[in-house]
Amino acid sequence: MESFELEPKVHAEFYNPRDDVWEEIWPAVSKIEDECFPGKGLGEAYLREIFENEKSVVVLLKQGKEVIGFTCGIPDERGEGAVYIETTEITPVQQGRGYVTKLMNLLEQESRRRGYKFLTRDAEIANGYADKIAKNYEGRILESHEHESEDSMGGRQMFFKIAL
Repeated sequence: MESFELEPKVHAEFYNPRDDVWEEIWPAVSKIEDECFPGKGLGEAYLREIFENEKSVVVLLKQGKEVIGFTCGIPDERGEGAVYIETTEITPVQQGRGYVTKLMNLLEQESRRRGYKFLTRDAEIANGYADKIAKNYEGRILESHEHESEDSMGGRQMFFKIAL
């Protein structure tokens, strides 16, 4: 009889700054940042500030116990009742498998529970990410517009305000 080992199931879970230890997940988060945005990631100090802020909504994507992605939202200072999605990152070998949906479903659920009414985010236009956001949130997009961004890897971005 042939035997084989199944890959551990991929699941999304919250990062809780009271229970989780930043130093334990930073190596995985750093690796994902380097793979997704070589030389242009958000950096340890800024990400640590987000992850350890109890007002942030941080979701980890794990395969078994290994962190393979994450997304994080922070209170949007531009609009009352909005959580701004600062970043969504999945290690490139795991991209294209629908895992962003796992991350965002949990982030949206928690954002609603906390009383947020909207998601806001910027998305690259040149790499097609803005088109994916527009397609996935069709019917829930309340506002969108193009703008330049110094933080962008590809120039112009699309801003979205999405109903929760």
